[in-house]
Amino acid sequence: HSVVIDGIEGRQTVVARVHYGRPIPLHAGPGSRAILAHMPDDEIQEYVDRNIPLVRFTDTTITDPKCLREEIQLVRERGYAVGYRDHIPIGSAIAFPVFDGDGHAVGAIAIGTADEKAGDERLQSQLQEIRAEMNSLNRRTGALVSTTH
Repeated sequence: HSVVIDGIEGRQTVVARVHYGRPIPLHAGPGSRAILAHMPDDEIQEYVDRNIPLVRFTDTTITDPKCLREEIQLVRERGYAVGYRDHIPIGSAIAFPVFDGDGHAVGAIAIGTADEKAGDERLQSQLQEIRAEMNSLNRRTGALVSTTH
């Protein structure tokens, strides 16, 4: 599981609140998947085996192990996870892993919006700026987020 430890609410009319301290399974939500995707393959398989059947939170929660493996590969390739309204049923989000000095994902920073109509485009338009900030953060610990996508 991952656990939300802090957050900043936006100034929009509608906000999606995340409850601090509540465990979130590693297959559900972009922050959790950003961590899961950067774990060793054997630990990912262990997680899947231990948690079958994978819990469904919304109609878009990834519960099929094969689909989850495909999503993990996609997260690894682009360097961030995308929210599919799969844990919280509103809004859009992307999440980048936070690495320790040994290159292990020890957390994630998720950026999201409750705006379902323009949220995906807004996040995509700011992706390079967000990636640069995450690279700066991770550079301080000796690890980098992929800059190829």
